[in-house]
Amino acid sequence: MTALIELIRILLVALFSIAVRAAAGSDGVIHTPGDMPDLAYTLAYEPGELPALSVGLSFKGSGDGVSTISLPEQWGGIDEPGNDIASIVASSDDGTPIKVSRDGPRTWTISHTPGARITCEYRIAPGKREPWRRGNDYRTVVSPELVHAIGNLALAYPDHMRTPEPREIALDLTGLAMPGWQVVSSHGPGPSRRVVRMPGEKFLHAAFIAGNGRMLEKQIGRNRLGVYIHSDLWSFSDETFADLCATIVRAERDFFADHSDPWFLISLVPQGNSAPGGYSLGGTGLTNAFALFCTPNMSLEPGSHQLRSVQRLLAHEYMHTWIGGKISVRDTPEPLGYWFSEGFTDFLARRVLHKTGLWTDVEYAADLSDALGRYDASPERSAGNNAIAGGFWSDPIVRDLPYRRGDLLALAIDERIRAANASDEGTRTLEHLIRDLLTRAIENGEHATTDKILTLVEAYTDADFAGRARASINDGGHIPIPERTTVPALELTTRQMRSSDPGFDMEATRTSKIITGIFPGSGAAEAGLMDGMKLVSFTMNNGSGAPPKAVATIKSESGDEITFEYEAVSAPRAVRAYVPVPHRPD
Repeated sequence: MTALIELIRILLVALFSIAVRAAAGSDGVIHTPGDMPDLAYTLAYEPGELPALSVGLSFKGSGDGVSTISLPEQWGGIDEPGNDIASIVASSDDGTPIKVSRDGPRTWTISHTPGARITCEYRIAPGKREPWRRGNDYRTVVSPELVHAIGNLALAYPDHMRTPEPREIALDLTGLAMPGWQVVSSHGPGPSRRVVRMPGEKFLHAAFIAGNGRMLEKQIGRNRLGVYIHSDLWSFSDETFADLCATIVRAERDFFADHSDPWFLISLVPQGNSAPGGYSLGGTGLTNAFALFCTPNMSLEPGSHQLRSVQRLLAHEYMHTWIGGKISVRDTPEPLGYWFSEGFTDFLARRVLHKTGLWTDVEYAADLSDALGRYDASPERSAGNNAIAGGFWSDPIVRDLPYRRGDLLALAIDERIRAANASDEGTRTLEHLIRDLLTRAIENGEHATTDKILTLVEAYTDADFAGRARASINDGGHIPIPERTTVPALELTTRQMRSSDPGFDMEATRTSKIITGIFPGSGAAEAGLMDGMKLVSFTMNNGSGAPPKAVATIKSESGDEITFEYEAVSAPRAVRAYVPVPHRPD
């Protein structure tokens, strides 16, 4: 009976809505009544001692009578997204139960009448989970105060519909509208039923939020920016944060001359514990949204390092609207393209923060120098792109490398384009190349790949330079860092720096399970770790604002386990850095 009632509600969405506006970006549509949508999702909150998120899915089954619905193998470092789903039940359009077989931790198979409409129901009940220790925790949150779900990890999707064509997808969030709660998603504000038209992967790459936080809206031209803030623990006002978000969103839209998106969502949710003297912040860019996760002690005091970190994070995540979003990167596996989608995003975010006056020349140089110093000090800086793809989700040092490499390559490419294309009609820059990629994506539907981007780099520079850029990406070769930069005017120098480092040879240790290659002067050496110790476990928290912390557990000769906690930093070493060129009066 529950399944039949759910199906009737889904039918009402499609048949009796006069017109539902889809505030889902430039390819959202207004749905008119008529045919059933390709898919329909309902999300509802179930209160209780262990609250749950109820998910309903309706779709047209495959023509061969066997449909598989699934979650991804991994997303955002979460490699077991099906763990919170106990079972899925299904029924036909007349309410008759249909057998569902679980084929693995993330896949369910349904046998049905060929082409029949199928309705599925399942619950996400996180309960008590082990703390997440590998970066941002993107797993679905269901608590008495908050539901926070990313579609990729929460919404099972029919495999036969995982195609790039746009689909009509109905969404009903009215079941999340608890008293005193705000409801919002990537697809629009409020819990009202809506139908959007977009590819399934874009629909899933979205945030779905309901909770007792605050919802603010900012108008940017004719478009709306929603800012959801959860918790009262922040030291700054809601308006201060929302105004900062609006400033950066407006600046990046102006940078690309692109004000085409009618709705965008930014969410701020506390995550993790506040360590004395440090803080942690992170986030992920999604369809028409990005989600921020920060420790509650984050500050927005003017001139503070934390404010610059938040500005940088906001600028980076919103830049993904274009880099990795509208300019989609289709390297396989995905980390092969992170040098562009993450590294160029870092560079362009810095460029916008400086161009709009939020950062001074000194702040710009300090941020660029941090990227360069981390690259120079990285023990993995000679790793090629295939090694990055293999170790991105398991090794925090490898994970950082495409960000640094792509950022510095963007700097080198920008200066090379400026030198090669200066004329009386104006100097071309990296911005021209990026807008070229954007035009190709929007007007021609082209997807970027490493090869396509480097072919365009060659067209803007020359074959020799493009060859060196290719070697840097594919083989870990030398990046042609410029001695001077043009805007702002900086020059290369050196400085002493301690960087994030486990303090031993990670690759050799991982293979042998024996501590190998302890670096003299490192945090590991100072903590007492030595070559030859048997490693039981190792974690490293690479947060912001304080040296990263490492915890290594070793087994002594007597069989006892001993834990070492230390700051995971290298010995001081000379690294390159940029400083503003001193102004010389005429």
